[in-house]
Amino acid sequence: MQTYRPYLLCACHSQILLPVMFESESIPAGTAWPEDGKPRTILCMTCMRGRHYSLGDVRWRVSRGNEPQEEEAVLKLTLPCAVQGCPGSFDVNVVAAVDTTRERAMDIAAHILDLSEACSRGQHGFVRAPASAGGVALDIRWLGLRHSKRPPIEDESS
Repeated sequence: MQTYRPYLLCACHSQILLPVMFESESIPAGTAWPEDGKPRTILCMTCMRGRHYSLGDVRWRVSRGNEPQEEEAVLKLTLPCAVQGCPGSFDVNVVAAVDTTRERAMDIAAHILDLSEACSRGQHGFVRAPASAGGVALDIRWLGLRHSKRPPIEDESS
């Protein structure tokens, strides 16, 4: 029996490790993606670019013994569209440690360089958030927790 780890291969050639592992005799099929099967924009923390991925993009490898043991989950950042008057938004998923703070999530949002898709209303209005991210309406939610029941990160200002 081997432990398998699913990942996505970014255009920068980095592996985006998904926050699950499976013990199996062979590569587990179709188990490392949300049940609805819809594509997701996932951020590569190496190049800081978000790209659209789907179940067909998931690859598998045998888990290495030297991989980080921190508990990870998928963090969903919702960023507003920058096209004037557009009510659309961008949903960006990030694999992050479950103890990620709101400040760290804001820092991640502020350093996103590019998103390869249109907003929820079809506009191509992504602009990098200011370094302080102070003016960005950022919604942060945890998805797909593996071990713990961490609640959504709350905005300390509310």
